[in-house]
Parts: sequence; C-alpha cells; structure tokens
Amino acid sequence: MNNDELIISRMNELESLILQLRREVKEVKTTNNDSLPHQKYYTLKEACAWKFGKDTSYSTCSTNYLLMPCCNTNYEIIAGVRRWESKYIKEWLEITDKDIIAYAEKYHVPLTGRIGEKYLKKYGKKEVSV
Repeated sequence: MNNDELIISRMNELESLILQLRREVKEVKTTNNDSLPHQKYYTLKEACAWKFGKDTSYSTCSTNYLLMPCCNTNYEIIAGVRRWESKYIKEWLEITDKDIIAYAEKYHVPLTGRIGEKYLKKYGKKEVSV
C-alpha cells in the first residue's frame, strides 16, 4: 500500500468516525432535553404531576411528607402557596422509594409516625444477628 492509499484509507476512517460522533451527539441532545418547563418555582401539585403523572392522586403526595420534594422542607411561600426551586424538583424527580431514607436524612427530616415507620420497616438497614 503506497502513501496515497494509506492517506485515503485513514481519511475514510476519520470520516466514518465523524459521522458516528454526529449521530451520537444528536441522540444525546434529543434525549437530554429538559422536560421541565423553565420556571424557577414549582407547586407540589405541579411537581407531583411531573413525577407521578397527571392521573396520580394528589392527596397521596400531599399527605405523605416523605413523598414531597425535600421531604416537605426547603420550600418558599409564594402567593400563599408552598413552592420549591427547580433545582430541588430536579433532584427529587430521581428519588425512588428505596432512596427515601437517605433523602430524608439529607434534609434532616426524622422518619416519625406511621409513615416514617413504614419506610424504616420496608427499606431500613437490616441488623445482622451475631
């Protein structure tokens, strides 16, 4: 293989890699679109619709402090309604039931009452008997 053939072969490889990278970047851009509207604060009702869907019972979220953003802390009262900043909502959207104990600890929320006991019983650390 002479120099010209080698150069052409390498250029073809580079062109193929560039096309592949363009496809991957395009995929990342379309899948990374921020699905939240661009606003600074969200009500509990808006946040619950984003996380659980519009058909979820709002009363389930509004009566369980562990299902709320920041476990019902770090909110601002705006126009007489509790609202959380978008940074807290984005974090909260990623929380699953198994993460709730650590999430509550992060915001210094004690797991008390019937609701807290439920999560401790189901997801709490199991003690190893010796």
